[in-house]
Amino acid sequence: MIKTAKLIGICEKGIEFAKRAEESGLNRIKLELIEDKKDVDKEYVRTLLDDIDILYLAFSSAERRAIEIVKAIGFMASERKVLCIGFDVNSEKAIKIDEIDRYVPVKHEELEELVKMMDMTATSIADDIMINLDITDLRDVMITEKGIKYSYIEADYSENADRILELVDENTKEDGEEFLLKKCIAIIEGKTEGENGIDLSSISEIMEKLGEKCSDRGYSIFAIIPNDEAEKMSMTVFYN
Repeated sequence: MIKTAKLIGICEKGIEFAKRAEESGLNRIKLELIEDKKDVDKEYVRTLLDDIDILYLAFSSAERRAIEIVKAIGFMASERKVLCIGFDVNSEKAIKIDEIDRYVPVKHEELEELVKMMDMTATSIADDIMINLDITDLRDVMITEKGIKYSYIEADYSENADRILELVDENTKEDGEEFLLKKCIAIIEGKTEGENGIDLSSISEIMEKLGEKCSDRGYSIFAIIPNDEAEKMSMTVFYN
């Protein structure tokens, strides 16, 4: 089965964000733009959600119409079990939107890193990669009433596990104040062929240490995305 993700830019600020994201490079993510005057009825939302597993909504909570559209799409996404993540580009004040699975306030300077994380996350559930995740793994991490921690790093293939973990810690961002620490997901992208590529034994050590950050009942899992053109290894990490 082909897994698909979509980024929807909603109203002025969301569209601006989505266009910048497209310029940064979206490999596995389809793009859709919704103007504020668009009639977002049920039939239209159904077409947006057809064959979609992960939905990213870019919007500004400073735009009232954008919030209305986010709620309408989020409600139907929930009915269809589509993982729905909202990126609020108005980082002045965080709000709560019950209709979406995860609300993330973002800053413009984080865009390039965020796009890479979005693309890696979308790719991680594809059937054609080396080791993939199931969509339920992502849902388990994203859909909680508590906060989430996330990190994106790039590292030389020669770096050892301890140094990679240091980089993960140094680049970790937190959304929320309380965390379950029940599950950790790492998505790793890079060369998988030859000596100068991803070291699976090192990955095993990294995952063991990431798992130690979870609670006693928590655990860690990972996906590997082959990319033999990558000069460095990339890693996206999520904790719930």
